[in-house]
Amino acid sequence: MFQHAAVRVFRLAAVAACLVHGTTAMASRGRGAGAVDSSRATVFLRVIGDIEVVADRETTPIARTRLQRTNVEIATGSGFLFSSIGQILTCHHVISDGERTGLVEGKKAKVLVRVRRIEAMLPATGGPDGLPASGPYEATVVASNPDLDIAVLSISGASFPTLDLGDSDALEPGDELETVGYPFGQDVEIGRPMTVTTAPDASVSHGDFSAYRIDTQGQRRFLQTSAAVNPGNSGGPVVDLDGYVVGIVSRRLASVGNGTGIGFAVPINLVKEFLETNGLDGQLPARRVALGPVQAPESKGLRVRLPWGVSDSSPLRTHVDTGSSPLVSPTLHVDRLVSPWDAIRLADALVTGQTLEPLAPEGAPSQRARPIGGRRGVVGRVSGTWPDGTNVRMEYAVIELGEEKILARYVGPPNLMAYNASVFRASLASIEGEALRRHAPTVPRPAAWAPAVGLDPSSLLAEVKIPAGWRQEPDGPLPCEGLPPVSDAVTASPLADFTRSVRAAVVRQSGLTAARAATACGTPLDEEPDRYQRTITSFGTRLFVEGKFVQVAGDAVLHYQVIGPADQSAALRDLFALWLSRLAGSARISNR
Repeated sequence: MFQHAAVRVFRLAAVAACLVHGTTAMASRGRGAGAVDSSRATVFLRVIGDIEVVADRETTPIARTRLQRTNVEIATGSGFLFSSIGQILTCHHVISDGERTGLVEGKKAKVLVRVRRIEAMLPATGGPDGLPASGPYEATVVASNPDLDIAVLSISGASFPTLDLGDSDALEPGDELETVGYPFGQDVEIGRPMTVTTAPDASVSHGDFSAYRIDTQGQRRFLQTSAAVNPGNSGGPVVDLDGYVVGIVSRRLASVGNGTGIGFAVPINLVKEFLETNGLDGQLPARRVALGPVQAPESKGLRVRLPWGVSDSSPLRTHVDTGSSPLVSPTLHVDRLVSPWDAIRLADALVTGQTLEPLAPEGAPSQRARPIGGRRGVVGRVSGTWPDGTNVRMEYAVIELGEEKILARYVGPPNLMAYNASVFRASLASIEGEALRRHAPTVPRPAAWAPAVGLDPSSLLAEVKIPAGWRQEPDGPLPCEGLPPVSDAVTASPLADFTRSVRAAVVRQSGLTAARAATACGTPLDEEPDRYQRTITSFGTRLFVEGKFVQVAGDAVLHYQVIGPADQSAALRDLFALWLSRLAGSARISNR
């Protein structure tokens, strides 16, 4: 009779412990590009050990005050693989010795727990290299922090599926979350023989991020979620809709009245600090970054906080580029343009048009209107693929400056973008811009002309002259279908209006003639087949383009071009004719 009651208290004590430190985990649904199915990397933990029941001496006879059981299942929980070499994150309370309280035949008793062995089991499809899982794996404790309720376990093996870590500071109230794990273990029976070698099917709960819970030091100590949390979920991952871990299920508050209870998770950014402190971050795909001071790229009418060690490398006043390849590391691109479209329509064009970034989106973007730097704006994110099939993710912001608009975005590998999402979003939110264009109704005729500077004396453009006082930049004519990229380039535009410019470049292609090049770029003029005109529309703005190709020795042609608002086409044609007359004295342009 008493033994049966003791077995019952073992079970109730283990369940009660999970209820106090509630657990929840999530499996995947639709994920962003490159995300791993979270159920494949969620681990079922079985804790084996000894239990001793110590009854209250005042209410229980002395002879029946103690009862011991050894080598029984004392707890089950959840965890997840975060490195391919078998490192598992879970909660400290899932795998630790401890003392619980419970009732034995209506009498209060203490239950002392001593852990002897931890077994980790993977889902049937969660073995190394995608093979069927084998096991159970015996897990060892590598590091643990009871105050944070975090523990790292290790199992032998390699090439395990893993979950990528996200950024808990990027969460906003109302964001959808999922929890994945193993509530109630296999069947809530404590002490049953172990007859299986793989984890049961992971349970999934859907909910929202509700709020951060702050500790006495002002630190974000817990994430609060409406996703269901049940015994056995402790240590499992809380993931966002893109499949990145933003927390570890830790506990729940019991329901009150008809309430459903509230779940809490350790923020993943606290976990990152724990991993770094214990030297366990070497297997993570990224390092945490922080924002540096405000930078103001020269002559760009822009102020922005960039991550430490990052700076603008673009010489163009309407463009910012932090220099790295988006396929390797997160890169900031900012473009300034004139458009009648509002921020929402421009954001849609940025995401779907493949005009500024060659990203093919997968799924709808997550987007919302939000003021940026005191201006109307839109922020959002989207995942997709690059032309070569590589997965990328983009965090973007569009800011309205009257007729001018700023399109800013970080683009990079999805896991690296997700790891520091809050930093990239804070950088975009820090942007302050001022208008560069002081609109003039007419195109002023340059008062003087001057040689372009900084060109190699051997360049075919070395003798090109540009309007004196205009800003010179290393940019070239608009690309033309079928023509190769230019080898040299120079552009000049008025200081007060970046929308109008004269441009020159060298194009090299075997057998290319001036007339054929003009046909590739627009509609050739009847009287001058090497000269063309066309009108294009860019983000709702109509632009007039006129150009001329000049044949030179070898396989090269010179390309001259003027571009500006279509409603100023007559003045732009006059400007182009004047420029060509100034170039006529050049030996190279005269070499027909």
